[in-house]
Amino acid sequence: MLIELYKNHSQWLAMAIKITKSKDLAEDLVQDMYVKMHKRGNLDGIRNVKGFVNTMLRNMFYDIKRKESKRILVDITDFKEYL
Repeated sequence: MLIELYKNHSQWLAMAIKITKSKDLAEDLVQDMYVKMHKRGNLDGIRNVKGFVNTMLRNMFYDIKRKESKRILVDITDFKEYL
């Protein structure tokens, strides 16, 4: 299954770059996508692999951004205690 996905590696990377606006982050995102897909096991039941991967990459990026925003809020809160 990963071999089949990897055949479209440049397409996945292009999608991720479009989403993240960063080549480095896009490469990390695609690597993480391969790990998640490997854990999933197969592509059975997925009619549109391109759409599935695009949605997966976008949601993974949103998760990263959510975690970053929570960390920033915590940092600001900690900073206000010292004022």
